[in-house]
Amino acid sequence: MELSPVIASFVADSVCEKLAADMLDGEEVLALVSVISSQPVTLMTAITTHRVLGVQPYALDSRKQVPICAEGEQITGVRITPTTGIDHLIIETVEGEIDFGIVSHPDDMKVARKHIEQLRRFTAPSISSVVGEAPTPTAPASGPRSSKLSFVKPTTPTDTMSRSTPPLQSPGLTQADAQNWCAAIAPDLPPGESIRELVRVTRYKPTTTGTAFTNRRIIGFAHMGKTTEERVLLEVVADDIRSVDFPIRAGLLSLCVTTDGGQLNFGTFDPQSVDFIKRAIHRLRSGDDDPPAATAAVVESRQPDSIPAGSDVDEDPDPDAVGGLAGELAMLADLYQRGLLDADEFKSAKAATIAKLS
Repeated sequence: MELSPVIASFVADSVCEKLAADMLDGEEVLALVSVISSQPVTLMTAITTHRVLGVQPYALDSRKQVPICAEGEQITGVRITPTTGIDHLIIETVEGEIDFGIVSHPDDMKVARKHIEQLRRFTAPSISSVVGEAPTPTAPASGPRSSKLSFVKPTTPTDTMSRSTPPLQSPGLTQADAQNWCAAIAPDLPPGESIRELVRVTRYKPTTTGTAFTNRRIIGFAHMGKTTEERVLLEVVADDIRSVDFPIRAGLLSLCVTTDGGQLNFGTFDPQSVDFIKRAIHRLRSGDDDPPAATAAVVESRQPDSIPAGSDVDEDPDPDAVGGLAGELAMLADLYQRGLLDADEFKSAKAATIAKLS
């Protein structure tokens, strides 16, 4: 079984164990990829010798464990479709299209392509499946056509990343994540605004994926949101910033920006990003268009020798910004309150989370 780069082996083992009761005779899991959906809720996608499955491993009801399914013999094509700047995996079948959700990592499509082709050979080896416009034949008409699936990722001439300088990345942030984040929030930027730095400063309620520093403001965003309101969740414009502090909340450094209206907590982050954030804020407040020499390239990861000046220990942490076990449990509680998990599913997920993180 091949795994997405973001799926741990122990998670894969747990998922396969939960799926065992729902597998068909002779069916085996070929791969697990990080393709996720919010409606219906799936946390990953499994490609087997018979089907492609959207999986919700926390669900106790087998009908909720596999809410999305495409039978191998019914698959006629596969494509990647950008939706509000985020890539979705779309599988075409004889009965219509199925959206399996967001492709979380670029390598997931390589894994998906390889194993869906293998699935097609298992289920319908004689059926040719070519997605998009048919190519002009270059081989004799009597020659066989390829039975491989063609994966088409549409491109647009207005691709923001191709026209602007890539933003600087904080320590630990991969280029792939930076590209995905930029593509997601690019439609939310007005003319003249550009992303300068990206850093993994995150919080819960509102749940943010990261924080962007533009030439005009600081943005806490959720890159998987479908609208601007769902993506841009926190923001402070440069002129409103009065001070910036890095208090310690529940043992984690936080980025807090004070304005005339009060303090806004953008969430917690790795201490290795302290210097990167300080330079980004200085650049924003000074109106400097050129990055300092120290940040002209990705800053080397390093642990600070001590807690940065101005930091203070907060014995009464903001529960909406705390990570770790408390954050995981709060997120599960939110899913339960919104009806995405029933009572039994919530109890099971809570117990598993406590066992994993305690």
